[in-house]
Amino acid sequence: MKCHRAAALWLNVLLLFIGAGLRFQYLADTDPLHSDEALFATLGRRMVQQQDWLLKDATTDKPPLTYLLVGTSLAGVGQSEFSARLPSIFASLIGAAAFFTVIRRLSHRLFTAYLGLLIYILSPIEIAFAPT
Repeated sequence: MKCHRAAALWLNVLLLFIGAGLRFQYLADTDPLHSDEALFATLGRRMVQQQDWLLKDATTDKPPLTYLLVGTSLAGVGQSEFSARLPSIFASLIGAAAFFTVIRRLSHRLFTAYLGLLIYILSPIEIAFAPT
């Protein structure tokens, strides 16, 4: 039984590493930020650097944690497109793990959960939009 759990754990880790590799390749692109990404980065930088936690006089459509994570990444990693997109990649990978957990609990079949995780990780739309 322990052997099966260890193998399942390593399979999860392997699939998440594959998903991370597919998503991190888009961070190497030097494309400029999309207008929404630039707005999120600006608001995040404003929260962290100017300590404007309430984002006064700003129209926001995302939870404040989104801006805070982007701003923290910009402050910690540096002012670049890479650091502005980094939190979104991690959120996509956390979403993959959560998706696996939900399928596993709903279906009670490990094969179905792994198939769902594989489809999620290899989805071209998810890979393309993960950085944004």
